[in-house]
Amino acid sequence: MNDRTRPEIPYDHVWRSRLSLRERTGHPLRILAVGSMNMALIEFEDGVRHFVDSSAFRARRYP
Repeated sequence: MNDRTRPEIPYDHVWRSRLSLRERTGHPLRILAVGSMNMALIEFEDGVRHFVDSSAFRARRYP
């Protein structure tokens, strides 16, 4: 994908679930798509994508 088809979206959410993907707790992510049944497609900074429940992450808090 190039810059025209994939606009830059900041990683403005943080993974918070300790039940699934424990090693990712506290890592920044971005939401690529939101689907039905409270599910979302997310992407971490290293490019790994997962389809997860929307309650597993929260908006990042800035000081």
